Amino acid sequence: MIATHAPKMYLPRLKQPALRARVVAPEADAITSATTRLRQELWAAPINGADMAAVRQERDTLADAWPDTLLPPIVDPGIKQVLVPAGDWRADEYVATSPVASMGLTHELYQRLKEQQMPYLRWRVQPIPAALANHGEVLAVQGGSVRLLRRGVAEISGDTHFRSDAPAVVLSGRVERMNVSGGMLSIGWPAITAIGGLVHAIERKTGEDLEFAFALDDVQWIASGLHTVSRGSNPLPPRSQGGGVRSGQVYGVVAPAPGYKRDEIQANGHFSLLLRGARDIDAVARELGAVTRLAGGSVFDASVIVIRPGAVFAAQAFLIDASSELRRRAPGMDALDAALAAYGRDGSWTDGQWFQPRNGYTINATGYAWLEEPQPRKNVRGNYPHAWSESAFSLVTQGGLTSAAWWRRHAGPHGIRWRGAA
Repeated sequence: MIATHAPKMYLPRLKQPALRARVVAPEADAITSATTRLRQELWAAPINGADMAAVRQERDTLADAWPDTLLPPIVDPGIKQVLVPAGDWRADEYVATSPVASMGLTHELYQRLKEQQMPYLRWRVQPIPAALANHGEVLAVQGGSVRLLRRGVAEISGDTHFRSDAPAVVLSGRVERMNVSGGMLSIGWPAITAIGGLVHAIERKTGEDLEFAFALDDVQWIASGLHTVSRGSNPLPPRSQGGGVRSGQVYGVVAPAPGYKRDEIQANGHFSLLLRGARDIDAVARELGAVTRLAGGSVFDASVIVIRPGAVFAAQAFLIDASSELRRRAPGMDALDAALAAYGRDGSWTDGQWFQPRNGYTINATGYAWLEEPQPRKNVRGNYPHAWSESAFSLVTQGGLTSAAWWRRHAGPHGIRWRGAA
């Protein structure tokens, strides 16, 4: 079929038909297919890869015409469904959303990273040419690979001083095999949607409305997900994870291990998750102490403490919302180019190496943009209203624990996003 979004791009064994739709209400400070000028919007995405040539020919006959919107029923139980609060969550106002990769946005990033000579990681999804058609046209024309912005965790020196008018609860520990490629447009940090989902689970258990800050250090990327790697597989080559001169270096193609699920890239590291805004600090601390999973990874050596204003602790890199830079972009510049300009700021190639001192900018999946109004559907989790969606990305940077490091959830009639709380 002729489509814009492909459930099978990274999961080719799904029997879920592709979608043909546009974001209902684009937000100017988010990176989506609606805020990016796409060189190609419609792609061939047949259920059966053998039909690729016929669907491409059908697509080529359309010229610039836009076919009717196509939003299929849920027919494969393996399709992802995320429950997100769409209103008063205490009154059980939720939407089950299925985020699907935009083929046009994926291809646009693939092309622009090369054209603008930016550093990237090339992630090979499918090494077998005969199987490329099962993923859809984008993977076929890209040789089975995608290009991702790559940004390690910055090194933050000195101590962190907790400046606040109220206490916060801190969960810290070690996490193994967390997914650091949420949305599959960048690698280096877990998706804010994953962290926000964990925080909302704690909100439901405690009845609190919480803001969070999230930090990492000592992070090492590993080759692939446990379920797709054979025993003894090799990790990625060594690299600088910090914000120093080689943090954006390109290391070639990362080949897949046996398996087919290629929408995760995993890492081990140390983390801190801070929550504030609770009336009952002890209840939040108890629920944080029960956390065993974070961004798809397993938590070890966890500790929970309550910190008071003025507390001092070891510095870590916190993820910071930089969406305001997209709102201030120059006239005529789309959101993706504005994000790439920040990502490549002050960087240059010298003797085949990318040098870029102290730049923490990248993009991160921070929400879901509806491709339709939520509606009743069969086979939906919890029988909630369902909406097909596209991941919405924000420009982010890194720094210490300041007022800019806190995040808050914002739900609207056309999607949900986590934004900086400052």
